[in-house]
Amino acid sequence: MSKTNVVLIMADQLRADILGKDTPNINKIAADGVKFNRAYCDSPLCVPARGAFFTGTYPNVNGSIINPWFELDEAHGDVRKGVPNLYHMMEDSWDSWHSGKQHLYTEGGKIEHNADSKTNWIATDGSYVQYLKEHGKRKPGGNEYRGKVAEMVLGKYTRVREYSTPKTGCYEEGFDFFFDGYFANRAVEAIQKRDKSKPLLLNAMFLAPHPPLDIPEPWFSMYKDVELPENVGIWNKDQSPLQMYNLTGILGSRYSREDWKGIWPVYKGLVSLIDDCVGMIIDELKAQGIYDETMIIFTTDHGEMLGSHGLWQKMCMYFLPCVSI
Repeated sequence: MSKTNVVLIMADQLRADILGKDTPNINKIAADGVKFNRAYCDSPLCVPARGAFFTGTYPNVNGSIINPWFELDEAHGDVRKGVPNLYHMMEDSWDSWHSGKQHLYTEGGKIEHNADSKTNWIATDGSYVQYLKEHGKRKPGGNEYRGKVAEMVLGKYTRVREYSTPKTGCYEEGFDFFFDGYFANRAVEAIQKRDKSKPLLLNAMFLAPHPPLDIPEPWFSMYKDVELPENVGIWNKDQSPLQMYNLTGILGSRYSREDWKGIWPVYKGLVSLIDDCVGMIIDELKAQGIYDETMIIFTTDHGEMLGSHGLWQKMCMYFLPCVSI
């Protein structure tokens, strides 16, 4: 039995309730396939969520339970040695390509830094940064899109860190220099350059709609008025006050419901940008005559509070809705 092509498309911090009439390309994947509308992420945090997804194991089993941005956290961010992952299991038989964000950490660091990997890696901290430098373009976001937060470290001391805020702005450099414009273009090239003697494995992993909400036109101005869910900007009287002491509440509670009315349209614009990136991939699969021979999986690592219950980003124990198609 011949092996099928596999294309995995992953968004970052995508709310399931934002999908619908304004995401026609994602909708087409669902119409042509199966929608898993009871899909749950294993962790409301990027690295452990991806560790769980790509190994098929829970965070407490594979060892990746936190984003390992600091030395003290590193031991708790890596997937343990010996735990197989999708890349290792498939890259011998499939022509394996990765375009975009990954954040799958194994013992020894990021998986794309593994010298034994047979995957063609096009990642955020490599070719994209160099591409911007070569063209004299700035990276989306910046200090004005970040806010200071006090956080506890291993229960031992408190440090001050900067995290993304829901500040919005127009990225003047345009789509091709935006995170996901660059990686959508590289994903299309991967389909074109694939080794046709093998089935294709393409992991196209986008940053949007993760902040910074500094996005190019026409998506920045695409939506003016968005109907907000009833709980956006509203602190529930029975809500745990402990949520005011972590990132979700410290940052999220700074914004009123009126503020969120200006933030949601830009977030929705980012979702439409992702949908257009999905359309680029679908169009190229069809142009290459392999759309009907390809299993396409669309999902997200986790959801986004986006003002619901007065909270922002993730990292809390509210159910974060996600979707897989």
